Amino acid sequence: MWRRICEHRNITHVVDFTLGSAALATTAAGAFEYEGVAATNEHCEWLDSTLDRRVMNLAGKDKCMAQ
Repeated sequence: MWRRICEHRNITHVVDFTLGSAALATTAAGAFEYEGVAATNEHCEWLDSTLDRRVMNLAGKDKCMAQ
């Protein structure tokens, strides 16, 4: 959903002050620039970990890498 919204609106850069599941950050990976602002150090560490896992999952499903 986020990718479609961003493509439809020609979004090239997002600054996110309401970080939650990191879904938008994952969508941004490789598609456009993304900056997220965490509320605390713990929140930042949790988001880093969540984003790392999601990006690695996406990389493992990349069609180009599977060939």
